[in-house]
Amino acid sequence: MDNSNNMNTSDNATTNNPPLSIDLSKIDPNTKVYIDEACRASSNEIINTLKAYIAQSTATQMDLIRKLNERLDAGKTIAIRKRNHTTRFTDIAEWLLVFKAYVEAILIIYESREQELST
Repeated sequence: MDNSNNMNTSDNATTNNPPLSIDLSKIDPNTKVYIDEACRASSNEIINTLKAYIAQSTATQMDLIRKLNERLDAGKTIAIRKRNHTTRFTDIAEWLLVFKAYVEAILIIYESREQELST
C-alpha cells in the first residue's frame, strides 16, 4: 500500500470534510471509561515529560548559579560573554524528551500519523 496516497487521503479528509460529530449516548460506558483513561494517561505523560525537561533545565541553571556564587565568594571576577539566542540541545536525552512530548501532542490531533512518527 502506498503511504503517500494514504497521507493525501487523510489530509483531504481533515481539511475538506466537516468535523465529525459523535453521539456519546451511543458509546457504551466501558468504552467511554477506556477513552477517558487513555486521554488522561497521554496528557499525564506529556505533562510529566515537560516537567522532567523543566526540572533538568532548572537544575542546570541552579548549578551554574551555584558556581558563579562560589567564584564571587572567592573574590574572583566573572566574565560574561554574549551568547547567540539559538536554542541548542546539550545532549540526545534532552532532544528525545522534547521530541517525545511533541509526538504525543501531534498524535492527539492526527492519530493516523502514528506510524510515520514512530519510524
